[in-house]
Amino acid sequence: MYPRVHKRRSRVVGLLHYLYGPGKTAEAHTDPHLVASFDDFTPDPGRDPTMTPGRLARILDLPAKQAGDRAPNRHVWHLSIRAAPEDRHLTDDEWAHIARRVLAATGIDPHGDQSGCRWVAVRHADDHIHIAATLVNADLAPVHPFRDGTKAQTECRRIEKELGLRRIAPGDGTAAKPSTAPEVHKAQRARRSITPRDELRTRVRTAVAYAADPPTFLRALRDLGVDVQTREGPSGDTLGYKVALPGDTNAEGKQIWFAGRTLAPDLSWPRILERLTTPTRRTEAPGHRPDLAATDPWDRTAAHLDQLATLLQETDGTGTGGSHVPDPVVAGHIAAVGHLLDALPLATAPIAGADRRRLAAAARAYERASRSRIKAAHLQADALRSTVRELAHHATGTGDGALADILATAVLVTVAISRWYAARDLEQQAHAAAHTAQALRAAYRTTAPPTLARLTLDSPDPDTTTRYADHARTVLGPRADTITTDPAWPALAATLHHAADQGHQPLQLLHQAVAQRELDTADNPTEVLTWRIRRLARQTPYNPRAAAARTRTTYHTRPAATTPPTNPTRAADPDTKRRSR
Repeated sequence: MYPRVHKRRSRVVGLLHYLYGPGKTAEAHTDPHLVASFDDFTPDPGRDPTMTPGRLARILDLPAKQAGDRAPNRHVWHLSIRAAPEDRHLTDDEWAHIARRVLAATGIDPHGDQSGCRWVAVRHADDHIHIAATLVNADLAPVHPFRDGTKAQTECRRIEKELGLRRIAPGDGTAAKPSTAPEVHKAQRARRSITPRDELRTRVRTAVAYAADPPTFLRALRDLGVDVQTREGPSGDTLGYKVALPGDTNAEGKQIWFAGRTLAPDLSWPRILERLTTPTRRTEAPGHRPDLAATDPWDRTAAHLDQLATLLQETDGTGTGGSHVPDPVVAGHIAAVGHLLDALPLATAPIAGADRRRLAAAARAYERASRSRIKAAHLQADALRSTVRELAHHATGTGDGALADILATAVLVTVAISRWYAARDLEQQAHAAAHTAQALRAAYRTTAPPTLARLTLDSPDPDTTTRYADHARTVLGPRADTITTDPAWPALAATLHHAADQGHQPLQLLHQAVAQRELDTADNPTEVLTWRIRRLARQTPYNPRAAAARTRTTYHTRPAATTPPTNPTRAADPDTKRRSR
C-alpha cells in the first residue's frame, strides 16, 4: 500500500466536495461513500440524501470552531492510501480497519474512542481511500502530527503482512520526490511522456556526469536546454541553484522553477559540490589493476566496471570474500555508475534512437539505486568519474563493440549492486538495481548482435577453431563445453584469431580474461569473454620482449645449458609457431 500525506488545508468543505464529486477526467469517482468515521454514526452524503458535504464539513469543523485562535491555521489533515496494483479487492470493512490503524499510528486518533480528532474515511474507487481530519481533539487542544508520513508508511508495512498484501519495500528517506497529480495531468494534456520535474531531474543528472567543476556543471545545464538561476552569498560564492524548462509556465504565465533538492536529495547544491570539488589526483578503488591505464576511455570504463564487479562480489555481505572495503567507499562507486548510465545516452549519439531510449530507461531505473542512507565517499570513485567524463566527450568506439562491452559488464555490476543492497536490507535500492539490469539487458540485445555477426563471418578454419577449443578446455576445464557449444563461440574464436594475428598468445589472453572475475553470474559467458579478450588485445599491444620475459618467469628452464632451452609456451602453441615462420 502507498500512503501519502497531502498538503494541509484551512477549509475542509472544499476537500469533501472534491471527494464526493465526480472527480477528474484522468480519475473519475465512482460511488463515493464513507467506510469509517470518528464515531461510526456520522451521516454519509453518499448514502443519505438529506446529508451534504457542507453539513459533514460543519460536523468535522466543530472542535476547531470552538477552539478559536488555538486551532492551527491549516487545520485540515488529508491522507490517501492506495493499494498496490497486484493486491486483491479490499472490502469496505478492511479499508475501515486500515484507516483506524493508520490514524492511531500517526496520533490523529490514538485511542479510537472519540477523544482524538474528528475524521472521515471516504472511498470513491476500488483501489484507494481518502482520510480527512481536523487537527483539534475533543479537549479542544491542537494536534501537531510529527513524522506522520513515516509513521503511516511503517504501519502500512505491518498491515500488508497481516492482510497478505504485496510487501512494499520500506523507504529510507532518500527517494526523489515524485511528480504531483497536477503535474502528471498537465503533462498528459500537453502530450508529454514525462513531467517537467522528471525531465529536469534527468537533465541535471546528465550535467553532473559531464561536469568536472561547478562552472562547467552550470554551463552543461544551459547546453542541455535548461534555464538556470543561481543564488549567491555576500562573498559571491554560489549557495544554491534552481532550474526550469523553457515554456513551462503556470496558470498565471509565470515560469515554474525547481530547486535542485526538490528534484532529488543528491541534486542539492551541497551534494553536487561533494562530487565536483575533488582533487585532480585520481583515487583508485582497492585492487587497482594496470589495465585501467588504457588510452581509450571506453576500454577504461569497461575495465573499471570489471574491477567494481569483483569488489562488490567480495563485499556482498556473505563474508566469503574476505574484503574489508568500507561501505561508504562502495557507495561512492555505486554513485559513479549512475554517472556512467546518465552519460551514455548522449555519448552514444551514432546509435539508433530506440537504443538511446533504452539506455535512458536504464539510467532512470538506476536513479533510485544511486543513493541510500549510506553516505557515499565520492572521492574514492574519482577515477571512474573522470573516465566517464572523458567517455562523455569522446563518442567513439560505439560501432566496434565497445558499447556492447560496457553494457555486458554493466549488467554484471548492477546484479552485484542489487545483491550488495539486499545484504544490507536496502530493498528499494536492491529492486531498482535489479530493474536496471533488466533494462541494460534489453539495450545489450540490440547493440551486441551486429558486432557478433561480423565476427562470426570472420571465424577461422575448423582446425584453428578446434585448437582454440582445446585452449578453452585447458583454461576452463569442464565448463569449456558450455562455451564451445554456445552460438557465440564462432565470434569468440574469431576474436582469439584476430588477437593471434596481432602477436598475442590466445591461451594467455583466455587465462587473463577468465581471471578478471567469475563468469557464473553472466547471462552469456561466451559473449562476456569475447568482449574481455577484444578489450585486452586493444589495451596491451604485443611486445616480444615482454612476452619472452613472461615466459621465463612462468616456466622453469634448465640452468647453464650449452644450448638454449626450448620455450614450452611456443612449442605448445601452434599460433606462436606460425608467427615465427
